[in-house]
Amino acid sequence: MSRRSPIPLEVQGFMLAHTEGVSTYELARLVCEAFPDHPITREQARYWRKNRGLCSGVAHGMPAGYSPLFPEGFYEWMAAHVEGRSSAELAQMASEHFGMEITQPQIRAYKKNHKLRSGIDFRYKKGQPSHNKGKHVSPEQRAIMERTMFKPGSVPANTMPVGTVVTNTEGYKLVKVCEEGRQRDKWKFLHRQVWEAANGPVPDGCMIIFRDGDNSNCDLDNLRCVTKAVHLEMVRNGYRFSDPELTEACAKLAELQVTVRTLRKEKHRHD
Repeated sequence: MSRRSPIPLEVQGFMLAHTEGVSTYELARLVCEAFPDHPITREQARYWRKNRGLCSGVAHGMPAGYSPLFPEGFYEWMAAHVEGRSSAELAQMASEHFGMEITQPQIRAYKKNHKLRSGIDFRYKKGQPSHNKGKHVSPEQRAIMERTMFKPGSVPANTMPVGTVVTNTEGYKLVKVCEEGRQRDKWKFLHRQVWEAANGPVPDGCMIIFRDGDNSNCDLDNLRCVTKAVHLEMVRNGYRFSDPELTEACAKLAELQVTVRTLRKEKHRHD
């Protein structure tokens, strides 16, 4: 690929004298007219300015509030009339003022895109009556409404009763313990429920592991409570096996290793 020839010094002097207040496109056109033997492209003019940190001072892009859908001066009119008026009111006023059909969704989108605020709070206030309070409902309308309304005491078809056991994506079993409260309070890990039913709440800083490595086997004999430090030690050293007795022996070994490390740290701290 051939390298572009550098811009001659006399052309650069001309560009420097005409850069202020002239767009890049216009600057390239002026150079081509003044120096037909040394024409430059718009890209050359732009990079020449950029490399020298020169700015034309000409605003680029569309003016604030410009939109091809609306006539000139629409932004100024909207800014002057938006306060205290709803989108429906503005749509009607704008249609009459500009002599064209302007819809409420268009006004709403224009306000959002150009950060124009009416200052009206359309949210329901505490104790505020509903907009349809006291309005008559025909028997036909009520029949349609009742087909989709929740009946008192109705239960969704996908509701699971308390005691239902499901398996999550990681293979752990969960049991539903109650109907009320948040979703995460309704479901508990089955293995924790089984262990806590026999031993009480899991102590702080501890967790329940599966002795045979199968997290779907929630039998009490397969569960063991270890501290998080011991569990980390077991993971680091690969002390997890399908043989429950081997896992139990390695858990005791990990407890001993953690205890030894803790005592060494305390000894070094006091030395």
